[in-house]
Amino acid sequence: MNNAASHLSLRGEQAHTRALQVCASSPIDNRKPRNQNNRSGLPASSKVVRQTVGLPAVTARHARSLAKQRRLSANRIIVELVEEGIEAQKRKQKEFFELAERYRAATDPKDVARLGDDLGGMVFGD
Repeated sequence: MNNAASHLSLRGEQAHTRALQVCASSPIDNRKPRNQNNRSGLPASSKVVRQTVGLPAVTARHARSLAKQRRLSANRIIVELVEEGIEAQKRKQKEFFELAERYRAATDPKDVARLGDDLGGMVFGD
């Protein structure tokens, strides 16, 4: 007998209990679980610090739109965007220091000029 048929054959309290069991056993969220143990989406070992930030209306609307598309909370999207921004800044800094090192090590005047222009572009914009 399938779930629907067995559910129909039960009466009163038994039917209510069986319905709750069927609902509880059905998967609500079919996304893959993250490697986290809390609701914030952060690893369990991370200490969460509450921080209030004012966002321009356009930015807040965009964050909510991203959250809706990815089926995440707006808070989680904002955390991810901040983390990605921090990583981008670290990469940019690393690229700058690598370029500066190549500039210092260059001996050919053409390379020195080109690397100097590249450094200037990174510092002052292209």
